[in-house]
Amino acid sequence: MVDMTSFDETLHPRGQATNAGQFREKTNSAPSGSLTVADAEARSTCPRHGGELGDDLQCEACDDVSGALCPVAADFGELAADAAAHRAEIARWGQNSVQIGSRTPWGAADSVTEVAPGINTVGTSGHGGVKLSPGRNKMIPLPLRNSSGWYEEDCEINIPLRYFPAEFAALPHKRDRWTPESLQADSDQSIKDRFPDKWEVANGRELEPGESRQKDILIWAKAHETDFVVTSARKAESDPDLVRVTARRKSDGAEGEYLIPKAEYESRRDGDRGRDGRFAVDLTRHAQLPPAPKAAPELAPTLHKVALPGLHEFMADPVMTRAANERVWGDLGKRWKLQDGRTRTLRELVEEDGVEGLSAWTDRTRLQYSVSIPSGSIPISKATWDYLSRSLPDTRSEWHAAQQAYSVALSKLEAETQGGNYEVWRDEKAKARAAKLAAEATRLRQISQEAYARHEAARKAAEPTPEQLKADLLARECAATLPA
Repeated sequence: MVDMTSFDETLHPRGQATNAGQFREKTNSAPSGSLTVADAEARSTCPRHGGELGDDLQCEACDDVSGALCPVAADFGELAADAAAHRAEIARWGQNSVQIGSRTPWGAADSVTEVAPGINTVGTSGHGGVKLSPGRNKMIPLPLRNSSGWYEEDCEINIPLRYFPAEFAALPHKRDRWTPESLQADSDQSIKDRFPDKWEVANGRELEPGESRQKDILIWAKAHETDFVVTSARKAESDPDLVRVTARRKSDGAEGEYLIPKAEYESRRDGDRGRDGRFAVDLTRHAQLPPAPKAAPELAPTLHKVALPGLHEFMADPVMTRAANERVWGDLGKRWKLQDGRTRTLRELVEEDGVEGLSAWTDRTRLQYSVSIPSGSIPISKATWDYLSRSLPDTRSEWHAAQQAYSVALSKLEAETQGGNYEVWRDEKAKARAAKLAAEATRLRQISQEAYARHEAARKAAEPTPEQLKADLLARECAATLPA
């Protein structure tokens, strides 16, 4: 026993000769008492937190994540036994080295939880899964086993759940809803549904119809390869109790439209789950709509052939300047290798093969010109474009040409003013140039907008109105008949 009221100054480091007087007039006021081994064994506080132990031997300071109190044995023998059992589990199964920041199949781990020795759940920013140690992974049947020990959290997680149900069922968020037996049964069914072939090999038997959702889906699809299966549906115009569906036959790709009673179609998810919400048309009961009129095929572009004058006649052209004559003559004689491997001059293309016409594209502050041919386009000078425009059409629409002209004018204005306000910092001559370009851009924008309005009006006039489409559809539904 140690007397807490007795104190010898000379026994304390501060009571040495060099520290004489340090404890003068200091009195130890601790009550007299002693600490025996028996008292230590009978202490009534949690060794970790100091919480008082109640009659039920529960530490009031040690709440686990579920809100229940953690039991603590008075002699702490259970703690020692649990620690020994945990060490035995580690020796049996090993441990994973995965931690925060470790590489996983889904990126760097940002959360890691140990379920049991050799089992860790891992989360990343986008996905997650379970990591099994080599010892744990060997318990998974080979057909279901991933050699890496990783099992993703959506489907494959059912594999470790199936073979280690007790460990997962003990987790706080599962133990209130699952027993090891119920968790194992549920996971086994999920494996049947998602990996039926692997389950059959692992268990040595074939799954019966109704045991695996995915297998039932494949069986249903195989049985209806030659049937028309619905791909889309909408309400019928002719009868609110009917549904107009589009269906496709897998065997040959044929498609058709059919009328199906609404109640019958809405029951497609009842009964055989292998249907998976699909619906097979019964040609003996469901009327087929006549084919919709096909849109007129797009016409192939017309090829234009033009006879060009010889050199003397060409050079005598009264409209072109000599420089323009030389530029055009050079363009006509230039040779081009086509996609089909032939080499042709522009003159040969225009005179013998035929061309679609003329075109142009914008290159910031200028237009680039070309001759359109079936396999592409051939660049030409502005002089050649002007000369050929006498006999070849411009393939651009009125709106397209106006939009290009406005785009070039706007680019010139931006280049002249460097994108700034020319009225603030430019000199008078520069302001005048910019003002002229701005006026031209405004004029061309107005022309472009008017051309676009005419273009849209013509397009809408050529298309059937919604009322016409509805009337045509109603007529087709009324003409529906059972297939012969």
